[in-house]
Amino acid sequence: MRQYILFVLILALATAITIPAAAQVQIYSNDFEDSSPIGPEWTLLGSAPSTDTTPGTSQHPADTFLGQLSNDTLSLTLHNLHPAHTTVSLSFDLYIIRSWDGNFSTDERGPDFWGIDEGPIPTDPEDWEFVTTFSNWNPAVSNDPHQAFPDAYGTGDYLPRTGTIENNTLGYQWNTYDMDAVYHIDVIDRPHTGADLTFSFGAQHLQDLADESWGIDNVQVSINVPEPATIGLLVIGAVPLILYRRNRR
Repeated sequence: MRQYILFVLILALATAITIPAAAQVQIYSNDFEDSSPIGPEWTLLGSAPSTDTTPGTSQHPADTFLGQLSNDTLSLTLHNLHPAHTTVSLSFDLYIIRSWDGNFSTDERGPDFWGIDEGPIPTDPEDWEFVTTFSNWNPAVSNDPHQAFPDAYGTGDYLPRTGTIENNTLGYQWNTYDMDAVYHIDVIDRPHTGADLTFSFGAQHLQDLADESWGIDNVQVSINVPEPATIGLLVIGAVPLILYRRNRR
């Protein structure tokens, strides 16, 4: 009997160790196509934002996304998050359109700021939780404006288009130049336990939409839920021991 009890306990402990501590549950997804219209969860300075469709290319056919946006603050707010969770993860594609000038600061053309924050974005970019810059110029020309991404503004100094997943595939032009870029952004395992969640996205110091704009697409939000199976297995493993002790009395 003792050998059986020991075997069951070892099996329960070994199985518990192999089970993940949390399970990821997707709570929101939107690609802004006809089947996924903008809902009330999205606001743009208190009003409803709109979508646009890229001109498209053979590499990236015409695609509907949330935008085009300029010096705007866009917010995604989700309510009644359940089940209980410990962290939240966000992923999306960021479209950087036309002549973004990155870290350039010699005149009024730059820097071109883009930021993300949990909750409302403050007015001053320096107060944003994460603020960076993007440059859509030619990375092969060393004196073209550099960008801060993938680091924050003030610390990052990288060639234009560093970290892109697509270049000049959306079909936008500035003057006679093909000029757009796509970045995939991940915010992983951010601590969060509340029932409500807001993520805000914003840009500042951009010129008019015909010159510099942005948008987002393919948004997904997930929460990490504590896995109860580990505790359950330990309880199951303890049952024979409890029964054994009772039988000994």
